[in-house]
Amino acid sequence: MEREDSNVSKSRPDPTSPPSVNWNGTDDFGRKLPAGVYFYRLEKEGSVAETKEFILLR
Repeated sequence: MEREDSNVSKSRPDPTSPPSVNWNGTDDFGRKLPAGVYFYRLEKEGSVAETKEFILLR
């Protein structure tokens, strides 16, 4: 299932800097998720999508 998470903010204050994505560590209902390994997928029109993992520590 693909969706855009409403708990994610995207920013690029300076066009010469790489884009950044911030996630507040909550689910769609605003509940804090437990520590663990999570996966994210970044897609940009016209390029290859990347799926990576990260560790959320509490």
